[in-house]
Amino acid sequence: MSKTHREIELKFLINQVQGRAVVAGLVEGPAPIVRKLRSIYYDTPERALRRAGYTLRVRQEKGRWTQTVKSSWSGENAGRGEWEGGISGPTPDRRLAGRTPARAALGRRDLERLFEVTIDRQSFPVERSGAVVEVSLDRGEVRHGDRAASFLEMELELQSGSGAALFQLAASLRESFALRPSFVTKADRGFALIEPAARGGRHFEPPGLTDEMTAGSTFTAIALAALRQIAGNADELRAHPEEEAIHQMRVGLRRLRSTIDIFGPVVSDPCVPGLVAELRWASGELDAGRNLDVFLAGPLGPRPRSTSGASKSAILRRRLLQDRRHAYEAARALAASDRLSALLLDVLTLIEVGRWKIAQTPETLRDRSIASFAAAALDQARRHVRRRARGFDHLSPAKRHKLRIAAKTLRYAADVFDCVFPKRADKAVSFLKATKALLDRLGELNDLAVARAIVAGHPSPNGLAARIVKHEQRQLSAAHRAVKDFADVKRFWPKPKLGVPQA
Repeated sequence: MSKTHREIELKFLINQVQGRAVVAGLVEGPAPIVRKLRSIYYDTPERALRRAGYTLRVRQEKGRWTQTVKSSWSGENAGRGEWEGGISGPTPDRRLAGRTPARAALGRRDLERLFEVTIDRQSFPVERSGAVVEVSLDRGEVRHGDRAASFLEMELELQSGSGAALFQLAASLRESFALRPSFVTKADRGFALIEPAARGGRHFEPPGLTDEMTAGSTFTAIALAALRQIAGNADELRAHPEEEAIHQMRVGLRRLRSTIDIFGPVVSDPCVPGLVAELRWASGELDAGRNLDVFLAGPLGPRPRSTSGASKSAILRRRLLQDRRHAYEAARALAASDRLSALLLDVLTLIEVGRWKIAQTPETLRDRSIASFAAAALDQARRHVRRRARGFDHLSPAKRHKLRIAAKTLRYAADVFDCVFPKRADKAVSFLKATKALLDRLGELNDLAVARAIVAGHPSPNGLAARIVKHEQRQLSAAHRAVKDFADVKRFWPKPKLGVPQA
């Protein structure tokens, strides 16, 4: 296409009051430019472009049409890939699209019109630290057939200068105007109209990794996907705290921490320990809700049918449901907190413009091929799990928990790195199956430890302690088999030629 660049932009959710305050606080020269934009989004009937991480948009402004292909993840430099060119009308030009990396996903497939986005945009430039950032306030509507949804957001896009300056401005605006970072694209809004999902948690959407990527670009892609999972579930929790959103937000937080752990030698930055501590804090705010959900729905929780009268089971269930209501409110407060907003932006800053992006060493791991890095990282993580599993029958609950954390780190790495070794797909399936079985068994044992803590201090139904012990014995036996099966399963990656230094 005629224009190719890395798009560096940030989005914030705003309301009308915040929007007026931002304009009043930032505009020093001419009044903002007002523009009307109309965009039509296309994909194949099978959503091949979306599955591959691309969007295809045709935009009309002042009678001119422009076609844009965007990638959904960042590469070596901060920002999304963007390929743009002028066309004659609202119908996409397949020849231009074929000159972009999306050509493999598009192939010879038909394109269909999906949804339309109309925007009233106010834009003005802001200069900071030698950089020029375009600030845009978008009041828009997404429409698909008779369905429509409106939105109001602020977008910061780097026009010139360093990406660091963009993030410095973003941090200042977030703090001054209590803004919340948004990871929802206009394409996301359109697809939500086409495929309205039932209320529930947002699952991790694996990025499209290839064996041609570097360790640095792979970290960026995976970490951004985890960040989107966290932010998406925070959106759900602010609107309506519920079980699956709490669970999936915890999964996203754990996955992001595991990703930072796996790529620790690559992402060498003084801010990392502080960010990891904040991610632990956020996860801890959700622990009570998740633990109560698991216990109440599990085989040891007091059943609704046993809650009549003043029985110990009835009293226990009423108290635990009250505890869960408080825990859900804590989850909502977390999702709405300024502290979480700051954390999301700080993590995004690390991902996109952290020091690790520009650090130069004789053997910069950032530029190492992902196949080489993944093989070494997976090998190291696997050895860590095996060491933790030694003498399993004699491990304390605390040491079993550390084994579970190590196994989660391995699992999260393996289920995104498997596509880097496509010729070993069968072995990857077997390895992931054994790793998941180990995690399931360890999770059951962890749930029993949590159950003991939950019922402590409450009136305990007769026989509950004995049932916990009996259940634990069965799960220990199952976990012993899972540990053995994991030890026997073959790795799906090639033997590493180079190791990964410690972070």
